[in-house]
Amino acid sequence: LMRKLTPAATAIIPLLKKGEGVLESDVDTLSPFANIISGMSEIDADFCLFSLLRCVNRKEQHGLGFSAIASKETYTMHHQDIKLIDMMKIAFEALRFNFKDFFLDLQSSFPENK
Repeated sequence: LMRKLTPAATAIIPLLKKGEGVLESDVDTLSPFANIISGMSEIDADFCLFSLLRCVNRKEQHGLGFSAIASKETYTMHHQDIKLIDMMKIAFEALRFNFKDFFLDLQSSFPENK
C-alpha cells in the first residue's frame, strides 16, 4: 500500500495535517484524496482503496458484534448501503488513523526540509 501511495506523499501530507474527522464531509480534503486515487490505474486504485477499507469494521444491528465492511479476499463491499462517497471518507480516515505518522515522518526526509 505504501509503495502505491508514497509517490503522492506531497499531496497526502497536507491533507493529513488537517483536523480529524472528515467523515462529516470535508470536500477540501476528500477532493484531493479522490484525485489521487482516480489518477491511479484501476488495479492500483482498487488495491489502495480496498486495503484501507479492509481494516474497518462496523457494528452490526441487534447487538450481533462487528463485521468487516470490505472483503479481505476480493475487492467487494460486505455492506451494500455504503455509497462511493462514504467509501472515500472511510478510506481517508483509515489512512489518517493508520499511516499519518509514516507520512509526517517521511516529510522530514524531503530535500526541501533539510
